[in-house]
Amino acid sequence: MVGDVKQSIYRFRLADPGLFLTKYQQFSVEQGQRERRINLRENFRSSQAIVDGVNFFFRQIMTPSVGELAYDQAAELVCGLAVPSVPAGGTSLSPTIDVFLIEREDELTDFPEAEGVGKSLGALKSGENGEDKGSKGNGKSREARELGAIEHITSLEMNTKNEFDELADENEGVAEETAALTQLEAEEQLEIADLEARVIARQISRLVGQGDLIWDPKAEKYRPVTFRDVAILMRATRGVANVYLEEFRRQGIPVYAELGTGYFGAGEVETILSVLQIIDNPRQDIPLVAVLRSPLVGLNADELAQIRAVHREGSFYEATVAAAANLSGAMAEKLQAFL
Repeated sequence: MVGDVKQSIYRFRLADPGLFLTKYQQFSVEQGQRERRINLRENFRSSQAIVDGVNFFFRQIMTPSVGELAYDQAAELVCGLAVPSVPAGGTSLSPTIDVFLIEREDELTDFPEAEGVGKSLGALKSGENGEDKGSKGNGKSREARELGAIEHITSLEMNTKNEFDELADENEGVAEETAALTQLEAEEQLEIADLEARVIARQISRLVGQGDLIWDPKAEKYRPVTFRDVAILMRATRGVANVYLEEFRRQGIPVYAELGTGYFGAGEVETILSVLQIIDNPRQDIPLVAVLRSPLVGLNADELAQIRAVHREGSFYEATVAAAANLSGAMAEKLQAFL
């Protein structure tokens, strides 16, 4: 049996880490035992800094009461990656892990709790809402009692309808508040993703720009850090990856993301499709702006605004032609080369 309690993430599928923990605690580490536990602690993939960082965090949170296992010396990872010393005069990456915390205000506290959602109408009991007490065998004729019963049922239906309408109005208001809350949460998530992307992009630029060396196992030598050495891991890319792509491209960092959107959803393919659209008709603003923002031209949002400021009327293509003729500098050169 091979297992790792730290990676037991399938409890929602009724996985039971206790089955593994029982054997982990009962088996002996001594050689020659019939039931023996072998701790696979060596990590041959990560650097010493990563291993030390993982051990530090798990020592804080992994306890028998919280993580069902004491993260002691027997459970700690050991770096098994052998890396030669840095050449004389060179500097390697920092042997520590940087943790960045982005402080933000909670803007959701102004919203009232969504009370009343799912509230159901109680059944109206007999004797309420205008019941004719005289209909209980008080000497009235059968026809009179039946007529009173009909009036009573009509009264119940009217009261039920009124309460239902009031509840519908109430729930409609709650639904509007809930929708506004959901929209605010989505916008807040995008703002957080934008801040995170900005911080990460700056750190990547710093790592590549300062000339630190890393060990290349394929070339078997040290070399400077490149953009290709960096990978960003996310819990999910949906709705967030595009924010990172935009920010990285804005800061001049080449980037690629596996979005799972299929071939025609890839950014490179969408750019080529936009190129084909403006070849057919350059007066299509959306595909034209997409191409101008793409690596093919490389303009940013401020430069696009300058183009529109030159020629405020007409299509964006006309504004682009006017900007190429009237502006100067690097942006004008880009536009002239594009046109």
